[in-house]
Amino acid sequence: MRSTNTSSTARAPYVTTYSWKDHNMVSTTADTTTTNFGYYTDKARQSGDYFLLVQTIQGYEIIRCKNLLKTVGSSTLAYEFGDGGKITSLSATTGSNTSFLDFEYQCN
Repeated sequence: MRSTNTSSTARAPYVTTYSWKDHNMVSTTADTTTTNFGYYTDKARQSGDYFLLVQTIQGYEIIRCKNLLKTVGSSTLAYEFGDGGKITSLSATTGSNTSFLDFEYQCN
């Protein structure tokens, strides 16, 4: 799959190529930069998944994978699960740096 972004101010189109395997995006290549993605193949995608979180913040969804994201390039993602199997926290580790994000759910 490929996407091409053009702009009236940019000299050349910006092309990104997406590679998929088993309903999961396994890499993206833009110009000469490739980013690889790994997944927890025993866990289905759900609210709290990194991709879903980023796309929610952006306001639109363009990538829908089958499983929870485990690695993005050199970063490793870890999830903690609470009652009912819902994600309660997400940590992202790159080198010696780790960032944490906690989730809360509200019933209506």
